[in-house]
Amino acid sequence: MGPLRRRLLHLVHPNRSHGSPRISGINSPKVVTIGGRHELVDLMVEVATDPAEKVFAAKLRVASAYRTPLMEPQEKAHKDIAKTVLITTQEPIAKVMTTVGGKWLEREMDVQYYWYNIRQQVLFGTTVNKIVQELGAENVSFLEIAPHAVLKSCIDEIGGKPVSLIRRPNPKVPARTPGALPVP
Repeated sequence: MGPLRRRLLHLVHPNRSHGSPRISGINSPKVVTIGGRHELVDLMVEVATDPAEKVFAAKLRVASAYRTPLMEPQEKAHKDIAKTVLITTQEPIAKVMTTVGGKWLEREMDVQYYWYNIRQQVLFGTTVNKIVQELGAENVSFLEIAPHAVLKSCIDEIGGKPVSLIRRPNPKVPARTPGALPVP
């Protein structure tokens, strides 16, 4: 185990304090998401971006430390919001694999399920791998609907076929949509 890995693992040790960074998502064998208090996440990014290491690290702009114990004080508020949005609770009509647990969903998509998806660690890589293994890579595509295809490389790494619907504009390249074409 290298020095960087030892330093990072020390910071995310599960027995550390409530606000310590936690691995909040395992997106592939090489990609994880860390959640926790801002100053500790900043420290982790600093450690990981040491020029001596060949690691990519970036801090995501999110409002809360999703999938960490820091969300627990917000449980009631999130569940109250979910109750207003969830019109009906029923078992899914199509097969659904949940990224919380990485297994086929055999329960209602209710308020508690919604909360688990906010609070529990995401096993995206496990889920994609299980689908690829069970259904075969040639029989399944993974549709990513997001402003940035951040999970595309994770799906590729696992052996899945990613399809991204939205492409994030490159700020260095002028837009080429009909409304943005230069006027001669």
